[in-house]
Amino acid sequence: MKKIASDIIKKHKINDSFYIVSMNKLNKKINNWYKFFPDIQPYYAIKSNPDINVIKHMSSKGLGFDCATMNEISKVLKIGSEKIIFSHTVKKVEDLIFASRHNIKYTTFDSFCEIKKINKYTPNMNCLIRLKIDNPKAKVQLGTKYGVEENEYKQIIDECKKLNINLSGISFHVGSDNQDPYIFKNAFEFCNKVIEYSQQKNYNINIIDIGGGFNKYNYITSSKVINNEIKKNIKKHKNIKYVAEPGRYFSEEIFTFFTPIIGMKEKNNQHYYWITDSLYGSFNCIIYDNQNPSFDILRNPLLDKNYSNTLCKSTIYGLSCDSIDVIKENTEIPLLRLNDFLMVNNFGAYTISGSCNFNGLQMSKPKIFYVY
Repeated sequence: MKKIASDIIKKHKINDSFYIVSMNKLNKKINNWYKFFPDIQPYYAIKSNPDINVIKHMSSKGLGFDCATMNEISKVLKIGSEKIIFSHTVKKVEDLIFASRHNIKYTTFDSFCEIKKINKYTPNMNCLIRLKIDNPKAKVQLGTKYGVEENEYKQIIDECKKLNINLSGISFHVGSDNQDPYIFKNAFEFCNKVIEYSQQKNYNINIIDIGGGFNKYNYITSSKVINNEIKKNIKKHKNIKYVAEPGRYFSEEIFTFFTPIIGMKEKNNQHYYWITDSLYGSFNCIIYDNQNPSFDILRNPLLDKNYSNTLCKSTIYGLSCDSIDVIKENTEIPLLRLNDFLMVNNFGAYTISGSCNFNGLQMSKPKIFYVY
């Protein structure tokens, strides 16, 4: 990857941040998904990384898409795919109507308010009841904000029946970057309670969306737990389709980030460096996704080869004028030169997607190079 990046820098005379995306690695991720989750159709969570070329490639491989807004739905429709789950449980009315007009088949809900909204504006849409899954071992817990609890699902289903809502499925999410694969067992047990009560109300549950939470470390162990639960469910509840909403699993490892040193100073035996990205750019993941990026060094191939690999205590600053824009403090890295690059591996999940152009800095649309 360093060789590829060096060639790109030399060819394009790059002096700003950029990404390299390995499409070959993406193919491996897709193949591994189907290998370990043979009965689960993946719907890529666009919010993890909305790169259009990655989305196009996934579509060509048969993946569907988890969309939360009108804009995300529009992006998928433009590439010609209609495999979409409108997964936001609290939707703007205009987004809901837009989805219905474009024949989006499935959406989720978790409240009486949303049921009434769906009944009023899109009564023919197929609905999935979103269950609350508490999981303190997820890096980002979603049960704190979304989901029907065990003491209220019966009332919610009763309301669906009263308003003649097309309740056709169940969804849940164990939390982003989940650290406990066995939490899926609890989730499936909750699902079975909901299925049984739904059947009493003459509803036919035909889809279960198991959400996301998968990463490069947990997906194999998670697959064993999930596949075992599906095997047990097939005996009880036939004709159920299983889907998932993996985001981080696909996007994280395929992106490698490079950002140049554009300012530096030394004070009290400490080195301070400024880069062209920021906490308002791709490094927003430190704040919003609890990430702790590690850095490698790419020496600028346009400079001479005179450099030192002596480790120095260093602080890395983001480019904005905000004093809290500190990327890393008191880290040990080799002595850097102006225009050398910091390299961050596995930097595709919840990086670009949360960036903005604060301070007039153009950080939301970095240069991206694709390696096939």
